[in-house]
Amino acid sequence: MKQRYRKLGVMMAVVLSLHTPIYGKEKEAVTTTYTLSQAIEEGLKNTSALKVKDWEIEKARDQSANVSAQAQGAQMMLTYTSVVVYEKEMELRRQADYYSREASIRVEMARKEKKLEEIKIKKDIKDAYGNVVQGWERLQSQQGKVDLGKNQLKAMELKEELGMVTATSVTEAWMSLMKEEVALQEARMQYETAFMELNGLTGRPLYEMDRMLQKMDVSLAVEIPNVEEMMEQAKIRRGDLYSAKALYDSKQSEYGSAKELGERKYGIHEYRDELNKIENEQIELEYRYETLERQIKIGLEKAYTGIEMAKRQVEMMQQNLEDTEKRYEQMKIRHELGQLSDLQLEEGTLMLQSARIQYQSALHSYNSALDQYFYLAGVEGVEILAGK
Repeated sequence: MKQRYRKLGVMMAVVLSLHTPIYGKEKEAVTTTYTLSQAIEEGLKNTSALKVKDWEIEKARDQSANVSAQAQGAQMMLTYTSVVVYEKEMELRRQADYYSREASIRVEMARKEKKLEEIKIKKDIKDAYGNVVQGWERLQSQQGKVDLGKNQLKAMELKEELGMVTATSVTEAWMSLMKEEVALQEARMQYETAFMELNGLTGRPLYEMDRMLQKMDVSLAVEIPNVEEMMEQAKIRRGDLYSAKALYDSKQSEYGSAKELGERKYGIHEYRDELNKIENEQIELEYRYETLERQIKIGLEKAYTGIEMAKRQVEMMQQNLEDTEKRYEQMKIRHELGQLSDLQLEEGTLMLQSARIQYQSALHSYNSALDQYFYLAGVEGVEILAGK
């Protein structure tokens, strides 16, 4: 019988040897904490996406300067030209008016898109950081289950020697322990995968990262702005929506100017084709704006629903945690009275730890849902909740 258990032990050792932590030998103790603010700071510093956005801003500024120069030249031509056909005058006025406004719009759009990219980077790092925190806690919890399984196996082996249980019970304890050992390796791999994801977002080498133990507190008492309020924020802060509306408004202004010019200086038949062209462009820009506005609103509505669902999950896990804490206190009393064994109390400890992890995981999901909602509107949560 002992020989069979040793064979099972060899099998478990083989399973455990298939995986080695990516950061080498595990640290004995953590001396410093790699905080969320550090991760965000490094992510913003090391990402190439923001450098690309800076280049796009400079490019838009250069284009705006060139267009302004061309517009000034066109204005001078209008000033010193005594006779000009309608089509030529419209072309010159476009250079002096619409294209100049369009260039300014694109500069502002580039700035807003950079801000949106910053918000996205912060959101992604915060989410990845939370995954590492959750992964570490699950890893610790699973390690506790393995330790409990080992103690239960020893107890079964002792009972078998005393004739209190059969060999089948011992084998079942072995198999249960093996299952927990495999789950431990899976938890470790998930933890390290989260670590690698965070590494990709921050650029910090894995071997320089300490384990993350910083908690991210989330309050459910915060009043979340409704979808309509967030849409108003999106119109101001999102570069794509802002530029779509601004270009549409600019084209409307161009149409009005063209119509006034034609009615004042030319006959209706001479400028009708040009007006139709501008009107068609205006309709296309209006369609683009309304389509984008509708897509963003749908995304916000889905995100708001996600927040409500995540909030209910947090409330359920909070109630479960409170109930588990009460049961655990009762188990401690029964243990002191000798009604429960050490192993049974250890099971209760793991049960409580699991309830805490589930609650923290629900909070993390709620926090991620909030960040996604704010991101879709082009704002950071701290800004909108502070009324900025």
